[in-house]
Amino acid sequence: GHWQLHRYHSQFFFCDEENLREYRNSGPELEANTFASELLVPTRMVPRAKRVADPSWETIAWLKSEFSVSQTSAAVRYAGLCEHAVLVAFSNGRQVMWWRRNDRKADMLWLESRQQIDEESQLSDIVNNGAVDGELVPVSWHAWFPHLERYDGAELFELSVPVDDNGTMMSLLWAPGL
Repeated sequence: GHWQLHRYHSQFFFCDEENLREYRNSGPELEANTFASELLVPTRMVPRAKRVADPSWETIAWLKSEFSVSQTSAAVRYAGLCEHAVLVAFSNGRQVMWWRRNDRKADMLWLESRQQIDEESQLSDIVNNGAVDGELVPVSWHAWFPHLERYDGAELFELSVPVDDNGTMMSLLWAPGL
């Protein structure tokens, strides 16, 4: 995205750790991410049925396979395209490193920077016991959003899976009542 949109600017300053984590506060980083996201997984090529269906690992896996993108890219793109209140968090298994959400449906949900992973989360169970089932399970609102009041009727479901062999974990959080 930077090479196409910002070719007359030094690329040295783009994509550093701070810009990647806080990309919404960086105009050029936000432009490049939006461009790359739409280029790799065009909105018009994702069937509406995939966007409106209940969140699932199968949909993220389909995006990964259909568009030949990484699991991380597929999950982040899914969060932006789906028609549900979802948030995708990436962690080292002990604390949240970064996250993305569906801004149209989940703009009231957010995670603290370096937030500790709660023992009530599915992720904690996976890290401690190693069992990954790839299914959305109900979890306590407090497990992920202790800093937010639980919204009336808002349940919370979590699907956590390993991303790589370095301990990076991805958690898909869905609040269907929002």
